[in-house]
Amino acid sequence: DPSNVAGLQMLGRLHSLGAAIPADSVRSSVAYWEAAVANQPENQELRILLSQLHVTTGNFQPAIEILRPVIASRPELRTVFARLLLQAGHRDEAAVILETLCAESLAALKTENGNDRAAAGYAEALLTLGRSSEARDFLRTRDRNAETSSEADRLMLESLYGHVCLAEYDRLAGFQSAKFDFGEALLNEIPASADSAMLLELLQE
Repeated sequence: DPSNVAGLQMLGRLHSLGAAIPADSVRSSVAYWEAAVANQPENQELRILLSQLHVTTGNFQPAIEILRPVIASRPELRTVFARLLLQAGHRDEAAVILETLCAESLAALKTENGNDRAAAGYAEALLTLGRSSEARDFLRTRDRNAETSSEADRLMLESLYGHVCLAEYDRLAGFQSAKFDFGEALLNEIPASADSAMLLELLQE
């Protein structure tokens, strides 16, 4: 059933775990959702679904163009959009978006230091820019107001901190893949110049 949204979402999860999704296997679904977007071009949810479907097969440029009209009214998707731009090689456009997000998040934190959402947005933008060390330092040292932090926000920040530590480990160890690959980890030697104590600390965190 090419219209099966649950199936499409499952493909997205499999892709995020590293599964390769051949474009031929979802051709009928792509055709279905392209027709749906053509019939309702203003429907943002349809555009998001079709964009996600293109991402699962590695077709980042179509995913970008389909999602682009949504971004102005859905600013929370800007980090996702910037990642797509990076995947497609549009580094300059992605950097502008991410630097803007950094500035907006810092401004929000100046107004409300306990704003966990702004803190997460800042750290995530830094991480996407490849500045994992700055993101880690920020999350470790920022003065949080625990009394105003919800459990959901606390867990969100802890999860993000874990991602930041893994990204910093990959950077220091010389792993360049977008997704961590255990085969690559086994076959590639960690540079002798890498700080072994720091690598161990990152793994522990």
